[in-house]
Amino acid sequence: MRYLLFFIVFFALPHASWIPVKLGVEPENIPLGLVNIVLLLATLLWLLGRIEGGKIENPFKIYSFFTVLVILWVGVAVITGYNEDIRLTLTSAKGEISLLLLYFVPLAIIKNEKQFIIFFAIALTVHAVIGLEVLRSGVLDGVNFNDAKRGSGPFAQDMWGADIAGSFLAQFMMFFLAILVTSKMKSLYRVAAAIGLMILFGGLMATYARGAMLACVGGAVLLFIARGLHPKYFIVPLIFLVLALPYLPESVQNRFNKITNEYGDFDQSTQGRFYYYSNALELIMAHPLGVGTGQVRGAMEQKTGKFVDPHNGYLYTAVEYGVAGLAIFLLLQWRLFTFARKVYQNIEYPLIYRVYSLGMIGMLGVFVLCNLFYANFYKELVLGTITIHFGMLAYVVGKIPEKMNISGKSCHPPN
Repeated sequence: MRYLLFFIVFFALPHASWIPVKLGVEPENIPLGLVNIVLLLATLLWLLGRIEGGKIENPFKIYSFFTVLVILWVGVAVITGYNEDIRLTLTSAKGEISLLLLYFVPLAIIKNEKQFIIFFAIALTVHAVIGLEVLRSGVLDGVNFNDAKRGSGPFAQDMWGADIAGSFLAQFMMFFLAILVTSKMKSLYRVAAAIGLMILFGGLMATYARGAMLACVGGAVLLFIARGLHPKYFIVPLIFLVLALPYLPESVQNRFNKITNEYGDFDQSTQGRFYYYSNALELIMAHPLGVGTGQVRGAMEQKTGKFVDPHNGYLYTAVEYGVAGLAIFLLLQWRLFTFARKVYQNIEYPLIYRVYSLGMIGMLGVFVLCNLFYANFYKELVLGTITIHFGMLAYVVGKIPEKMNISGKSCHPPN
């Protein structure tokens, strides 16, 4: 029952816009709304886990603090009033808070290593399916770049979901990579991971999301560094990457070539980002305490005339929760990274937990870089999936026996 509910929740979160289209149903005709139905199922899943007992205490108290901040800043939003309709603010805030609370589901439902493996396998399966959907919706074979042909998969019915899809795939590709590079994993698992990695990579190429592609490289480098590889091992992959660039689909090459024109001017997409960044910085200067939960797009609309986010997750956080909120957000990521690294380095810890932590290290590297180009963390179709993964890492860290060494001192990672 728990595994089925987890699959439904994990699959439906990024498919919340896709499912009504496939069913031929208008989203507004679904009672309660699909996302709310999914959240109710997640609540049921959490309750089942709590009834069974054995709940793991949350090791990342900073996450709870950040969630409380989001809740309290609804009051700030009411005061600033950038959204003319208070219902819009409350609806946006409710969605963000509910998705953040999904972090606590893994802490309640996972009871042992065997169950963790099953939940992890379900997550990887869903990621591979999404990668295939994005790949199928994109155009990879020798066409000239055209925004209308970018793959969005389940995130939109047109090109506007491409950046979301690219960041999504780049982040979760790291878990497949972590399995693939760990020789102590069973050969069957590594073969399956290689297949999944190729699917997600193909999907990433189909999005033409430049920021996500660059972030993917950065996350992979961080993963290999955490694994303890000597710098000389980067030489061969780097040479391979340079030699492979001319053989990338023409459309992908054109996407990078068009960053600047013959006069050295940035393309419209890049110029637009700089414009949004400058306006977001002005909002931060005007509201150092933040404009309040659910207010960012309303505030940006008053500045730019467009109902948009700042296209940067860190500027988004600072606009919404102020400079102090940004500091808490950054500290949360640092805590997640340092503990993922400590778990991976501990040779006494179960291999699957260490491999998951290695994947999380790479995922966090991609997460940071992607959120410099997009506000992907705050996308409704993405936030719940990310917080569930954070919760799975919290379970792993919470299971560390006190007698084990998690100081991060010299330990040998698996080959």
